Amino acid sequence: GNLPGYARIEITQTVRLYVNNQNILYAQSQPERFDVATEARIGKTSTNAFDVALIRSRRTIREGNTYQVVSLVSVADEESLRSDWQVYPDWISTTYLQLPEALPARVRNLAQQITAPYPNPYDQAAALEKYVREKIKYNDQVSSPPTERDGVDYTLFDRSEGYCNYYAAVMAVMARAVGIPARNPDDVRSGQT
Repeated sequence: GNLPGYARIEITQTVRLYVNNQNILYAQSQPERFDVATEARIGKTSTNAFDVALIRSRRTIREGNTYQVVSLVSVADEESLRSDWQVYPDWISTTYLQLPEALPARVRNLAQQITAPYPNPYDQAAALEKYVREKIKYNDQVSSPPTERDGVDYTLFDRSEGYCNYYAAVMAVMARAVGIPARNPDDVRSGQT
C-alpha cells in the first residue's frame, strides 16, 4: 500500500539473472515485496519508517532464473520536488551526509561552484548529475585509484573515467558536500561507508 503524504504507485518488475549463483536482489526503490524468500538489512527511522539497505534471497538464484518484485515508485512532479525543501530528520543527516574528514577541499569547492546558481536541492542535484555525466568518461576496464588517494578526488581531477560505482560515488560525495543527503555505494576508495 501507499504511504500517506507520499506520491507513489506500485510497479511490478521481473528480473532475470545472467550471472550464476547470485543472492543479492535488485529492485526499483522502494521495494515492497518479492516473490522469493528474502533477508533484508534495514534500519528503523525515528518516524518508524524502514530504511532498506540490502535485500538478499535466502536461496541462491541460478543463471536464467527470474524473480518478481513490487516497488513503490515516486510519481512526484518536478515542481513538487523543487518546493519540498525541508530540514532533514536526524537519522537522514547522520547517515547520508557523512563525509571523510580527509576529503580534499577542492571536491567540496567544486560541488559548491556547480550548485551555487540553483536555489533548491532538486535543481542542485540535477546540476551535479549533469556535470558528472559530462565530466566522467565511461570505462569499465579502468584500474583502481592509487591507495593513498581519495577516490572521488582522483576521479574528478586526475583521471576522469570509470564505471557505475565511480559515477555513483562522485555524485553522492558531491551531493553530501553541499548538504544533499545521498546513498554512497561501495565506492572507488573514497573512505565512505
